[in-house]
Amino acid sequence: MNNSITLENAHHVTLPNGLRVMLCHTPEASESFVSMAVRAGHFYDPADCQGLAHLLEHMLFMGSRHLPKPNSINGFIEQHGGTINAWTGTEYANYHFNCSGDAIAQTLPAFADMLRQPLFEEESLSNEIKNIHAEFEFKKKDDLRRLYQIHKETCNPLHPFAKFSVGNSDTFSQHGCAELKQHLKTLHQRFYCAKNMCLCIASAMPLPQLEALIHQCFSSMPSGELASDDWPALYTEDELGIQININPLQSAKRMIVTFALPPLQNDYKTKPLNYISHLIGDEGEGSLLAYLKEKDWALNLIAGSGIEGDRFKDFNVSFQLTQNGLKNKEHVLEALFSYIKLIREASLEDWRFHEKSKLNALALEYEENVKPLSLVTEYAQHQFIFSPDELNKLRSTIGSYDKEVIEHALSFFTPKNIRLKVISKDVKTAQVCAFYEAEYSVEVMDKALLHRLDSPAPISDLRLPPPNPYLASEYTLVLPETGFNIPNKLADNGGYRFWFAQDQQFHSPKGDIYISFDAAKFSDSILSVAAKRIWLGALNDHLQAKYYRAEIAGLHYRIYGHQAGLLFIHGALLISKLY
Repeated sequence: MNNSITLENAHHVTLPNGLRVMLCHTPEASESFVSMAVRAGHFYDPADCQGLAHLLEHMLFMGSRHLPKPNSINGFIEQHGGTINAWTGTEYANYHFNCSGDAIAQTLPAFADMLRQPLFEEESLSNEIKNIHAEFEFKKKDDLRRLYQIHKETCNPLHPFAKFSVGNSDTFSQHGCAELKQHLKTLHQRFYCAKNMCLCIASAMPLPQLEALIHQCFSSMPSGELASDDWPALYTEDELGIQININPLQSAKRMIVTFALPPLQNDYKTKPLNYISHLIGDEGEGSLLAYLKEKDWALNLIAGSGIEGDRFKDFNVSFQLTQNGLKNKEHVLEALFSYIKLIREASLEDWRFHEKSKLNALALEYEENVKPLSLVTEYAQHQFIFSPDELNKLRSTIGSYDKEVIEHALSFFTPKNIRLKVISKDVKTAQVCAFYEAEYSVEVMDKALLHRLDSPAPISDLRLPPPNPYLASEYTLVLPETGFNIPNKLADNGGYRFWFAQDQQFHSPKGDIYISFDAAKFSDSILSVAAKRIWLGALNDHLQAKYYRAEIAGLHYRIYGHQAGLLFIHGALLISKLY
């Protein structure tokens, strides 16, 4: 089955009513993939009916003019070899499905009917409110959801991110069924229109036929207007330079440093945030994480995650702290800003950027497990931000060095531009968030601490990564040889056995080595099993910093314990001129 999608030569069409369409011709694919993005996320909920966009998403599955029964669209798509789903996010809702390649002629009209002509039956409306409330109740014990709600309550209350996005029976019951139905119709009529929607399709159907099918399905959709996204700032000065203390349900010790940024993630040419997160998130010797581990302050570090939108971006540096790290959280912050200072001072050294670009190119060239439906969903939404020419380059551009762009991005990585979350059962709280009953408190960060972070003292143990010795200049494919399509035993001397097999199908310059150490002493007692696990944990921890650069260059390894002993797995790009 070949469902690979090539985007470099995607075809772009705008219908007379304003619907933007991106078509990816996949002549050898056995499936078709379809996604419609609508600028109608929860940001567009009425202030007095929050969660309405989420409810509307549910109701579109509850019957349309030509498929009137609830969930009949699901069964129809399944009959044609696929599945259909949807989600409602902050700015966008998205509806997407896959089907057998030749079935798109039948499924696309049904999909268009679902989006264009929902019925909004009152019985279905009552049932979906119950389903949404059940979702809400299920998430009440989810620490991530509770953290998300606290995030909403501590941002600018005038920004639509502050709205309650999910909805529940309490919020919807403030309106009668007839009134709620009218709210849904109004929201649908306003936002589910051609100029406020973007479609992406990957299919083997010839482009002229596919384009004609799209015209047939969507030309009658009203034109409407593109929804405004002119929001106020996500954070004012009052929501920056604060510490938010959160009491989690689970026994966690985390600290999240959030830098409030403009939408730098949309810079596809230089990709400054990829470069910055690559350096802050480094795990090799001399890295921020290696230093914090040596101090017994942190166990893990993730850089770059955080909420984002077309006009904003949170850049999070998230630390999994030890108990000692929680007590020394100010020193952890000082180390972070000392490391950021190193990055800022090294912005003239373009070789690190070019090395990261090469890693990006390798990751893209030898990418595995790409999900076509996720890809078309991503590109449906991208059409709201990027031009057709830019869209065709998004997955082929690896980043071009621009000192000014990088320095501009780094200018936002300052103490006055942070929000600090401390998540632990040891923190003191003063209030409870709405809906999810999570306890938290907010305090202004100490000015003396912010001043120290603004001029961090150098830390001799911190240093930026050196050139990666495992990154090669050439990657070559070893051609298949006959007779090795299944494992062949090449050596067996009693205590040592060796098999070799060669991939005959994918023709990718990658290889895997599996070494299993089997010995009865590894599992002859509970004490032996416990000792093995502790030793393997210590070994992996030691090797993490030592061989991190090999890992990011494509030389992967894993060491696992198993019943008879332990297993070493080494996966690698087959690199010439490496050692």
